[in-house]
Amino acid sequence: AISTTRKSRSRKKPREEGPVAEGQLYIDIEAEKEVLSACLNLPEAACEAACLLRAEDFGRASHRQVFAAIASLEAERKDVDAVTVADRMSQQGTLERAGGRPMLAELASCSFALLAWRRAAEIMERHVREARSR
Repeated sequence: AISTTRKSRSRKKPREEGPVAEGQLYIDIEAEKEVLSACLNLPEAACEAACLLRAEDFGRASHRQVFAAIASLEAERKDVDAVTVADRMSQQGTLERAGGRPMLAELASCSFALLAWRRAAEIMERHVREARSR
C-alpha cells in the first residue's frame, strides 16, 4: 500500500549535471552502504537521496543497480523498501547480478545508517562535485 504521506510531500528538483567521467569519482563504499540502507528503511531518505544523488554516483556496480531501482520507485511515488526494491530489480533483470536478496537484506540491516545517512549522502555528493571540477 502506498502511504498517504508520500503523495503530499513536496519534492526537490533532482540534479541535472552530467555523469562523472570513468575513473574520476572517489568511491566511499561505506557511505554508499549507509545511504542505501537508509533508503531501504526510511521513506524520507529515499526521497531526499533521489534528489541529491544518481545511480552513476555510486562506485560499486551493485550499489548503482540498487539505487537505480530505488530512484525509479521514488520517481513513481511508490513505497521503497527491501521487498519493493527486490521486485523492481527482478523486473529489470539486475537482482541476481547485484547479489540477490541476501545483499539487499545485508544493506537493509545497517542500523547505524539510520542515524548518519544524510552525512554519507553529503560526502558522496561532495565527491561527485570534486570529480566534476577536475
